[in-house]
Amino acid sequence: MLHPVDQAVQKLVSSSSENTEFLIALSGGLDSCVLLYALAKNQTQKNIAIKVVHVNHQLQDRAVDWGVFCQAQAKALGLDCVIEVVSINKDSGDSLEAMARHARYAALKKHMQANTCLLTAHHADDQFETFLLQLFRGAGPKGLSAMAVTKPFATGLHARPLLALSRAQLEEYASNNDIDFIQDPSNAETQFDRNFLRKEIIPQIKARYPNVQKSVGRSVQHIATEHFILDAFLNYKLQELLIQNTLDLSQWHLLEGNLQTLLLRKWISDSGMQLPSTKILQDVLLQLKHAHGESKTTITWADVEIRAYSERAFLLRKIDENSYFNCTESLIANSQTFELPEAYGYLSYHYDCAEPKQLRLAFRSGGEKLRLPRHKHHVSLKQLCQKNRVLPWMRSRIPLLFDGQVLVAIGDLWLNADWLDEQKVPNFSVNWANKPLIFVPQQKTEIEASSSFG
Repeated sequence: MLHPVDQAVQKLVSSSSENTEFLIALSGGLDSCVLLYALAKNQTQKNIAIKVVHVNHQLQDRAVDWGVFCQAQAKALGLDCVIEVVSINKDSGDSLEAMARHARYAALKKHMQANTCLLTAHHADDQFETFLLQLFRGAGPKGLSAMAVTKPFATGLHARPLLALSRAQLEEYASNNDIDFIQDPSNAETQFDRNFLRKEIIPQIKARYPNVQKSVGRSVQHIATEHFILDAFLNYKLQELLIQNTLDLSQWHLLEGNLQTLLLRKWISDSGMQLPSTKILQDVLLQLKHAHGESKTTITWADVEIRAYSERAFLLRKIDENSYFNCTESLIANSQTFELPEAYGYLSYHYDCAEPKQLRLAFRSGGEKLRLPRHKHHVSLKQLCQKNRVLPWMRSRIPLLFDGQVLVAIGDLWLNADWLDEQKVPNFSVNWANKPLIFVPQQKTEIEASSSFG
């Protein structure tokens, strides 16, 4: 009879497409060595592609030796092992466990393709520990769902085929197959929350409630199912409220308070932003409640900010305004691509001329004016921004191109007809690639109306 480890791996392989590449995160510990051995054993039967990656966090004195060990383990099974070295700032004050996990997955992402399935060897004991950690942190349904068996990761998939198995079953499999592995001394250090639970708390819980791990596993499955349904409902409601990833406050204000909270959290989370603390979240809800009309509300935390303007809420990365001054006065050549600060895209211009001029990059300082093509009178940048409903915070972030002291272009939005006529510049154009949201988004009714009338 097949061991449960082999059953789990065979189930994974049989359910995967023929061109799937399995990427194993090999730490050198018991769990990942067992998974590697079982998958390699299956490789001869199913002819599957396996890639092995070991991440060196540089946190242990023997970290380099562990990499050598992992390469030897992989080689013994006819596989190559790639070493990824990451750096972690131990003095940052952040959780060392969290930083190591973030760095590890960032390193693994580099090896992901659309057909790649990342495999990690988390098991039922890990799931129990994760549930307790999330419970103690006051997590909601998403956190209490703990770890999923499969989930999207980078461009591919992340699977945990051993999640239903206990550590004791993995130890049995390692013993039966003479699998060598590393004992990480940091696993005994109880200053780490997970180790403290594993060494001090969970043994006492299991002594009193022998079946608690299976019971918690069932609870996790129930919570995960209910969270999946709730998440689908919230996604449906959120799409009703969002235009260009901005929240329609006029509709959001009509919703019940708890639903507002859930939708706000999902919007932030789905946008890849750091969720605020409960206290900050309550402040966000309160300020958005009183944000109406043209009010300019800004709430910030970490590197995130929410701005309210024109009956909409905007979720943004907080930027360093000083970064603009660092690139002001930069000269840009014809057809050169210039990277704007704070991930605000790429600016370039092009025109046909034997000796094209270099144009100077700058940002709004006040008093800028130009004459638009096919217009007789000059208009100020301030008037253009107001008339075209440019978002207030974007008015000082739109890149301007100057020929000496003469304003040539406002981003790729408006050109100066005076300069075009004077220079007799043929086919002058500006391209602002990957630019952020600049104008107040139209309401859905406005979009429908404009499309109806062409």
